[in-house]
Amino acid sequence: MDAQHSKQAILRKRAEKLAKESPTIFNRFIGMQIVCFGLANEQYAIESKFVREICPLKNITPLPGAPSFVQGLINVRSQIISVIDLKILFEINTISTSSTYVIILEKNNMKFGIAADILLENKIVDPSGIQTTFPGLTDLKQAFFKGVFLDKMILLDGEKLLTDNRIVIDEQVE
Repeated sequence: MDAQHSKQAILRKRAEKLAKESPTIFNRFIGMQIVCFGLANEQYAIESKFVREICPLKNITPLPGAPSFVQGLINVRSQIISVIDLKILFEINTISTSSTYVIILEKNNMKFGIAADILLENKIVDPSGIQTTFPGLTDLKQAFFKGVFLDKMILLDGEKLLTDNRIVIDEQVE
């Protein structure tokens, strides 16, 4: 057997062995992909499965008669998207910081944007490392918070944000 056939035989055996083995790292760790962002001096995250896209926040049109947490409307590729300010909704005390990005959330027929001051890195995290109890939070914050990471980043509950009636604005003003 020449050297070329010997190398091919060794590589074939390695490939067959690797094909039979299950990757143990994936069996032990099912990661959650999150999009991280900053509001005032706090860090937040939301599961990427709820994020449709992220774009610069510009040309926002105020919406008269809307709740104070509704920052206004933006046009993203000919779609009108409402933008909410979580700093107002969660009553985060802040010296006026301006939001520069909008994170557009979407699930089923519900879609809106949340204003973000800064974008942070996207991560894949271990869901078992999330603390799910929040002593001292208001009911509103408790409803939309899914957990806190050890680095004090707050994981928002995308499902609740997109389905809670307190955020859905569909009433007509006379």
